[in-house]
Amino acid sequence: MNRSKYSVPQNDDIFQKFSVIPLHSLKNGKCTCGKNDCTKPGKHPCIPEWRVYQRRRPTRDEVTQWRGKYPGCNWAVVTGKVSEVVVLDMDGPEGEASLRGKHIPPTWMVRTGKGRHIYFQWPGFPVECRTGILPGVDIRGDGGYVVAPGSVHVSGKKYGWVDGLSPADMPEPAEAPAWLVELLKRPGGNSSSKIDPVRVLAGVPEGQRDVTLFRYACRLRTQGLTREEALRLVLEAARNCTPPFPEREARLKVEQAWKYPEGGGNPKGVSATDLLKMDFPDPAWCVPGLLPEGLTILGGKAKIGKSWLALNLAVAVANGGKALGVDVEPGPVMYLALEDTPRRLKSRLLSVLNGGPAPRELHFYTSWPKLGENGLTLLEAEILRREPRLVIIDTFQRIRPVQRGNGNIYGIDYEDTARLKQVADRCGVAMMLIHHLKKASEIDPVDMLSGSTGLSGAADAIWVLTRERGQADAILYVTGRDLEEKELALSFDPATTTWNIMGTAAEYRMSRERREILDVLREAEEPLGPKEIADLTGKPYANIKKLVYVMAKSGELKLVTRGRYIIGNFGNYGNFGNHGNFGNFQEKLPGSAESYRKVTGAENPQSLQPQGFTGKSYRSNQSNQQRENETVTFEGWEDIDSIDI
Repeated sequence: MNRSKYSVPQNDDIFQKFSVIPLHSLKNGKCTCGKNDCTKPGKHPCIPEWRVYQRRRPTRDEVTQWRGKYPGCNWAVVTGKVSEVVVLDMDGPEGEASLRGKHIPPTWMVRTGKGRHIYFQWPGFPVECRTGILPGVDIRGDGGYVVAPGSVHVSGKKYGWVDGLSPADMPEPAEAPAWLVELLKRPGGNSSSKIDPVRVLAGVPEGQRDVTLFRYACRLRTQGLTREEALRLVLEAARNCTPPFPEREARLKVEQAWKYPEGGGNPKGVSATDLLKMDFPDPAWCVPGLLPEGLTILGGKAKIGKSWLALNLAVAVANGGKALGVDVEPGPVMYLALEDTPRRLKSRLLSVLNGGPAPRELHFYTSWPKLGENGLTLLEAEILRREPRLVIIDTFQRIRPVQRGNGNIYGIDYEDTARLKQVADRCGVAMMLIHHLKKASEIDPVDMLSGSTGLSGAADAIWVLTRERGQADAILYVTGRDLEEKELALSFDPATTTWNIMGTAAEYRMSRERREILDVLREAEEPLGPKEIADLTGKPYANIKKLVYVMAKSGELKLVTRGRYIIGNFGNYGNFGNHGNFGNFQEKLPGSAESYRKVTGAENPQSLQPQGFTGKSYRSNQSNQQRENETVTFEGWEDIDSIDI
């Protein structure tokens, strides 16, 4: 059973889910530190090196040692990014008055000696610890800690969960409300916490770099600088830090500063007159006409070939060439293959490459934290580091947060996909989520996606792949905000494990029915009429009657007696099994060339010939053993398994 990363701090699970440190306890009303003038009795760390646990969580061995060395000690949860929580520390009537009338969603809450600790999810950007964020209210974020439930206050009261507002009652704390997010982004009120641009550009010492550079980026945004201008200044400050702040992290600070709407989400508007005067760039594409920048969801039933299609796209974009018959510009690709083992992934990649070299710009990951467990922040950081053109997440279910038991399903689905769309938009990348379809069929392909319509509502484009079991042919339905709605016929070539585009679905369905009619007539010993052909093919009589008339007009069939037909001069279609080589007669299909040009951009297409993925070598004469001996290298990055190709 999956467990939330937020667990009840009354057993060993807290030491797996949070960064926890031991605090001095109380004995006869005095702090065990032994100082008569102790100003924080029972509230300060037993260990001098506790700040290391602002960056990592303690090991089980370390916790065991602390328990033996400090029996009966109080405990603290280190707040901020390391534990994925920020805490409002509310003291007394003054604090209650400050929060009265403000929206506080149901979330974890702890009774303290004089007030409450109110837990919220870490908002995705550095949160500075500050006193007096409101009268009687402090904030504990990055670099801070709060006393954990079960500890004893100097008054003799015990810290404990408020009934109904504990991890036993809800799997995780609530997200910080909008008014609190706005407060967290503002610089502190005292002079020591204000941003001095000259001092920041001269360099910030270790221990202050993370929060200071983020607040500096926020300040630059409020002053009207563009993101690019702010980035240049933040990178300069990062280089001058002691020690220098990593460029990847500095870039992330700028992205985080632009994450939330300026001014706490105040509405923005424009008049119709001004709107018509505005010039907007054309939509950006990863695969022109099919895959735009932003968020695309690719849906299909299990084992239908979604992952093969995604891998075809990944190789085509990484190498450049054609993807589904369309020219694509080369660029880096990140592929989160979260349902594959490295062995299986290697086997699939070798098959798709067909003996060609591995793309240098294709990077695989076989595990990733869920979005609610710092996965979203890590994803944005890795995108900023690698600057890919395409990010593929296979599958969405593997990365989305653990589903809450209650709540609006539409809202949850929309929020989960919208968070990924925001990352894609901020980073200017095409992101594809692989997802499953419902078991029940729907008339509208978009409604086939598993879950509510909240999933499709947040996406920029939707791809739905459908095919009958055991068939190589499939239909790809494509729609989106900046997309012309299309239904494309695809065929899967098992020899090269590649999907090929055959043309529009309407053309392909017509081509298949024509082929069936020709097959029936070839096997017949005498001319047949539409009724007999309909019976032998299992197709509706009205459809067959209309189609044989069209085929006779094009020369594929020949009327020999009243209402009876044989194969005509253009009906010798040859090899129909070669994935789309449907014969010369199909050049006569009305509208096929025009439709094909809309899909592929080709000026002189041969109608319904397979157009797939190029930019890779075709299978060489090397033996299977030689191909299996090719290697991929593994790169470890924290708790994320990744593969460098």
